[in-house]
Amino acid sequence: MKKLNNKKGFTLVELLAVIVVLAIVMVLATRTILPLMNDAKKTSFANEATAAVDTATDTITIISLGQITSTQLSSAGTEYQTKIDVAGGINKYCFTLKELQRLGFYEKAARYFDATKGPISGRAEYEGKVVVTLDNNTNSYTYKVIMHNSEYLIEGADAAFTKEDVKAFDASAKAAADFQCAATDVQ
Repeated sequence: MKKLNNKKGFTLVELLAVIVVLAIVMVLATRTILPLMNDAKKTSFANEATAAVDTATDTITIISLGQITSTQLSSAGTEYQTKIDVAGGINKYCFTLKELQRLGFYEKAARYFDATKGPISGRAEYEGKVVVTLDNNTNSYTYKVIMHNSEYLIEGADAAFTKEDVKAFDASAKAAADFQCAATDVQ
């Protein structure tokens, strides 16, 4: 009888060693990649808040040029509020992200929120408002923003946000915040 001396292939010990090495590499890579991914998500959300501020400011310019009339703006009161003080020179505007999307100015919200159907399932819906104060005497703007998606919340008075401004969003944050425009926003 002939003895087979075919030694092609790997032994079980060699295969297990490769699997252990791959597992260690995966754990190390995951611990490095996940924080980077979370930072990128926070940065992206902060950029969206900054874009909402820019969009609200641009919308005010379009309103002042007469390209949008008051009849084109939501009359419900919770989507848009304004107070024009001609004598004092201070104008205040409050826009919800939904109203900016309905007007066709805020694209990101449009991807996640359909004006007729509501939130698009499986997507991170953005909800919030931007309050803009225009001082006609100094031609300067001040801002107040509050917005969230399913993971993050941003609240502050700034025109440019960073990932450090982004907080985790939970049910208690939603209960404490008001994401609709009210008359008190423009007082």
